[in-house]
Amino acid sequence: MPQYTTIKARNPILVLVWAFGLFMLIQVYQYLGVLFSSIMCGGSFEAIIEGEFTNSCCVLWRGIAAAIVGIPLAVFVTRYLWRRSWEWMRLRFSTKLFAYGTLLGLILPLLIIAVIFTMGMATVVATPARFSAIELFSIIIGTLFLLGFIALAEELVFRGMALREWALKIGWPRAIVLSALYFGIVHVIGLLPRITTTEGAWIVLSGLIVGVLLAAMYIRSKSLWLPIGFHFGWNLCLQLFLGTTISGHEANFGLFRTELSGPVILTGGTFGVESSVITYVIYIAVTILFLSYAKSGRPELLDPRSE
Repeated sequence: MPQYTTIKARNPILVLVWAFGLFMLIQVYQYLGVLFSSIMCGGSFEAIIEGEFTNSCCVLWRGIAAAIVGIPLAVFVTRYLWRRSWEWMRLRFSTKLFAYGTLLGLILPLLIIAVIFTMGMATVVATPARFSAIELFSIIIGTLFLLGFIALAEELVFRGMALREWALKIGWPRAIVLSALYFGIVHVIGLLPRITTTEGAWIVLSGLIVGVLLAAMYIRSKSLWLPIGFHFGWNLCLQLFLGTTISGHEANFGLFRTELSGPVILTGGTFGVESSVITYVIYIAVTILFLSYAKSGRPELLDPRSE
């Protein structure tokens, strides 16, 4: 029989408020990134933060800010403010799971874009040749740092904090749905008021479906590093390699620049390919595989009580 450490479940509403507050605290790094960019790259603080001024130098310094400020801040929040052990959150580093997740995160967007390309709705409009060597270096390093931080911070908050905590109180099924909706709604908040109500609904649906997938990875692997790797690889492929719209933001500094055109239901429209029904089908298929597959017998899943 498994042994469990006595862990007191927290109030779900307090978990929601506290997790969101800590998520916003982690985002402080963005202002320091803008400040670094303003000092080093020549644009004003206001122009950079409003998106009116940006270049490869800004990409580099925002990435550096994420690495030297954002990641330590995320670790501090996890260890000293959330006050749950890393074993409880399943945060002990796993090179193997992170690598597997990253590889899957790189492959799936390529598959989705390939399908859209064969349907005549994807066009490569720019290549790495448009950048100088120093610009390429700045873009690659800055983007790697930034996307690594984003994957770590979001999985900490939405899976390691919210999902894990809610599962202790209400069980995995309801906790998965609740945390996935939370994930989608936060992404909508970040795009207000640029989107319509219909677009917002599609974005919430996208967040719900991918949130369930990331939760399945977490529960199946018993580690945050598989979903962190997948999150990192997915963003890296779309933003750095393919240079297409990701989570409603233009990827102007991708190595390639890929434009999508056609029915919104297939291309994802304003939010990008993450809101495409093609992506939904793949998300759902991979989720089913993660929850059902085992080398032998019934798969062992993460117990909501275990530490």
